[in-house]
Amino acid sequence: MVYTKTIEQEIEQLKYELYDKSFSKKDYLENTSDWELLNEIEINGCDYRLYRYFFFNESKLSIYVNHDIEYVLKDEDSYYEFIADLKKQTNVLNTWIFQVNPKKFNIDAYLSDRKNIFLPVNQKHFIDKLQIGDEVFIWRADGGKKGTGGIIARTIVIGSPEEYEDDLTDMQYAEEGLQMFIHIPLEVHETKIYQGFIQRTVLLEHDELCNLRILKMANETNYLLDKRHAELLRQIWFNKKKLTIFPPLEPKDRDREYKKYPEQLRDRVVYEYIIGGNSHRWLDKSILGENADYSKGWFSMGILHHLGLVDAHKGFFSETDISSAVDHLSTGTGRSIHIVIIASLLRYSENLYQEDTDFSTDEEGEEYPEGKVYYRLHRMRERKPRVVKQAKALFLKKHGRLYCEVCEFDFTAVYGDRGKDFIEGHHKKMVSEMKAGETTKVEDLALLCANCHRMIHKKPLATVEQLAEIVNGKTKTSV
Repeated sequence: MVYTKTIEQEIEQLKYELYDKSFSKKDYLENTSDWELLNEIEINGCDYRLYRYFFFNESKLSIYVNHDIEYVLKDEDSYYEFIADLKKQTNVLNTWIFQVNPKKFNIDAYLSDRKNIFLPVNQKHFIDKLQIGDEVFIWRADGGKKGTGGIIARTIVIGSPEEYEDDLTDMQYAEEGLQMFIHIPLEVHETKIYQGFIQRTVLLEHDELCNLRILKMANETNYLLDKRHAELLRQIWFNKKKLTIFPPLEPKDRDREYKKYPEQLRDRVVYEYIIGGNSHRWLDKSILGENADYSKGWFSMGILHHLGLVDAHKGFFSETDISSAVDHLSTGTGRSIHIVIIASLLRYSENLYQEDTDFSTDEEGEEYPEGKVYYRLHRMRERKPRVVKQAKALFLKKHGRLYCEVCEFDFTAVYGDRGKDFIEGHHKKMVSEMKAGETTKVEDLALLCANCHRMIHKKPLATVEQLAEIVNGKTKTSV
């Protein structure tokens, strides 16, 4: 929370400063004057009002809750953050898309120049639904420049919709001069005006976000998102440093160079090209051990061209890692199209990490219903250290110890300090069940011992609950 203290805490401080032990809320209120109501909002039947007033010649801000002063704030922004936080707790915040046509309004320059902006609310039926703390993504229309359309900024509503006339400083951005509109004030939180913005073409390819209303009814200004679309859009905005469509593969029949080198070297060439962004000459010299002055990069180029990788793919994932690259390539229908590249990255990642290599056997990959490549993809998701660490911490907080969710084996109880924090993460969803753009979350993981983990992956596959029933049944029978 950003509010500084309650009125009671403020009074206690004043008692100390004024050496007056009898100082009360009544005294506090009587020593104020020139009250000014700045904002008012109702949340779940509670009336919240922001006032500015003077106390001992010092400007103060306070929040009244149901007509009684409760909080003293350090600045006006604290009020908006307080309300936003309150709405998050009561789950009443909305997420919007506001569209701007760059032919009529220079949104790029407007966002670059200002922290606080005003945008019109043309869909009048939304006026009563817009609230302080709502999230608003700014959509730049193509405006005659193909490929420039999409989401370029994320903002937060900091005031109520009101009739507002463009001032003289706004005229430099608008083509149609001063106009009177219902506008809403927004605070700009992040912008991706030229690089890293969420392209319209990318959303059209997304399995779920392709159904956004703005993609079907592009003639409106304000769009209210449902919770699912808002969550997916937020994930893309925050998690993808660079999200564009992976260029189509252009495989060539010539395979002389591809067959010349072993799989391990070919995989490294792919990694160093699309993630490392290295040149063909560098790949020939550093990976293939060739004389680059002689080969001029032809050997690595032959490998890459046979797979369909060309200049457009060089360094495409330079701002991310293998895991994120695989996630991106395996989204939606891209999973089958990019299967060869995904397989190459997964094999290379296994050589990099060298953990649980005995677990990723060919036999178990064959038993996995989606095939070896998808089994490797499933294992990569299970190995993500940040998510596994979070899952362990959450489980430990809830249960007080780490143990297998199937057989309840406790490594610490058996092995002492040597077994502390030792347990494996199991991804409960198969790759085919994951939606486009979906990433591994803490709640997707179950904590298992190595034996139970292998049994779950054994054909026919079992869920955590099904395996637990088998183990518990055997235990009861033996007893």
